[in-house]
Amino acid sequence: MRKLLLTLAVVACVVPALALAAQPKKDSAFQWCENKNSCPLGFETNPKGTKIIDIRAYNKCAQVPATYPKIKVKDDGTFSKSGNVTDVTGNKLNYKIEGKFKKPKKAVGTYDIDAKGCKADAQKFVAKRVGKAQPGI
Repeated sequence: MRKLLLTLAVVACVVPALALAAQPKKDSAFQWCENKNSCPLGFETNPKGTKIIDIRAYNKCAQVPATYPKIKVKDDGTFSKSGNVTDVTGNKLNYKIEGKFKKPKKAVGTYDIDAKGCKADAQKFVAKRVGKAQPGI
């Protein structure tokens, strides 16, 4: 009986901790860099950690900035969004971003951006927290 109660107590303490581990670090900047000088994906989380804001994503079809809509982070730490945006030069882009926060300071997933006459392969990313959010940069 004592072992059963101890097991239940451990499960009651560990399960909520695991659920929190999948949530993003609040009010943080995340970045994925292929090398020291090339960071094709970056984003911030809002102060509550419930949305991804201020997304910057580049590939061979999207070489200039575009404004992407915010992405809601689900309770299990997953996020996904797809649609169309227009970059600063007026070109229409089709995008798809999906991923999951593995730890509060690490997100993994894929993103794909295509334009008329340009097809790029989906890029895998491992974005790590690089500091406090600085939207608009």
